[in-house]
Amino acid sequence: MGGFFRNWSDKNIIKFLGLHGFYHINTHGDDFIYYNKELDALAKVTSPCNSTPLGTMLNIVRNSKISKKEWIEFRNKPH
Repeated sequence: MGGFFRNWSDKNIIKFLGLHGFYHINTHGDDFIYYNKELDALAKVTSPCNSTPLGTMLNIVRNSKISKKEWIEFRNKPH
């Protein structure tokens, strides 16, 4: 399943988070912090990043409290 989480751009991650109720709350250097009040979840996205490392991407997925299935479905949809 790790293959589905390779090569995500920061723009795609931010778009996904925005569609799921996350909003930008803070910036720390190159890191942008997003928060979802309903899920009580924080996600940190490094920008600019054309290809987020696999470990970092899996941390974002885990911290977002959104299922891996939803992330993969978003990835497979044409944008």
